[in-house]
Amino acid sequence: MVSDQSAPNLMINELLCFIIDKMNVLPPNTIIQLFLSKYNELEVETSKKVLFDNLPSEISVRLQKRQGDKKALRNLEDIIKVVQEFSYSLPTYAAKNLNNLPPITFDNIDVSMLLDEICKTNEKVRFLQDCVTKQQSTKNSLIKTHETH
Repeated sequence: MVSDQSAPNLMINELLCFIIDKMNVLPPNTIIQLFLSKYNELEVETSKKVLFDNLPSEISVRLQKRQGDKKALRNLEDIIKVVQEFSYSLPTYAAKNLNNLPPITFDNIDVSMLLDEICKTNEKVRFLQDCVTKQQSTKNSLIKTHETH
């Protein structure tokens, strides 16, 4: 069940919570397949409406009503597109019942995306190490200068 209860800046919606959280780990086609097997058309459409209704006013995206055999698929594609383009300004979505989230197995994970994230994290760690080294050097210089006076 996908719910649309809300609190200030926090929305309860399992589908949106999962999609936003997993966009950096799973490719869009995997997310779509997971949700097509777990949620029905109405739940997907309800989540899409919640997302579009809660976009900040400066974002103008038209809510396109999907019809036909692939309605849920197209609605999920619309959700993913909005999340990819505007993730920085979306409300926070939470899951009320974690059992409503689709299970993820190792087969679902895009290893190349994980490798990219690991590389980015390594770059950040190297940058932080450089900052600490420079800071330590500056501290040592100040201590020596203070000791000589």
